[in-house]
Amino acid sequence: VNDFQANVTIYNTIIYNWKSGADADFGGIASTTCNALNVYNSSIWGGYYGIKNTAGTVTVKNCAVGNNTDDFLGTFTMDYIVSDDNHSADCATYFAYPTAGTGNWSLDFTTPGSNFTLLSTATNLLDDGLADVFTEDDDIIGTARPQGSAWDIGAFEYIVVAGGQVIIVDGD
Repeated sequence: VNDFQANVTIYNTIIYNWKSGADADFGGIASTTCNALNVYNSSIWGGYYGIKNTAGTVTVKNCAVGNNTDDFLGTFTMDYIVSDDNHSADCATYFAYPTAGTGNWSLDFTTPGSNFTLLSTATNLLDDGLADVFTEDDDIIGTARPQGSAWDIGAFEYIVVAGGQVIIVDGD
């Protein structure tokens, strides 16, 4: 975003794998002269900077940002953040990013079929978000928020599957 008069809102977005060596100009989201930038319920993974702010007001809520060289550069108003950089002093509600291989979040892009959907074991992402941070209540694929007791953090809402009964029919 490079327009001081711009007011931009980004939500339910996945940004990943945008890195060119050690080039520090690569940011998943970059605000250079924005009036106001709001980033909600997004998953940002695998770049140099997750979100870079050099000017303007940037608000980040319900976002999962990790596996970047640096998740945040600049000044932000943020809350309900999951990050693998310690931002506990930067926001009122901060959760540590799941450790790779723990089964909390399918984020291993070296494995075919991996994506940013949440697993039932993602205890630091499920039901830990802030409700109604923007007018759209659905996640990136149209799942209504919340499915549990509160919104989930990131672009996806975990889909709670109702219990069912398996009926085996005999061939007679």
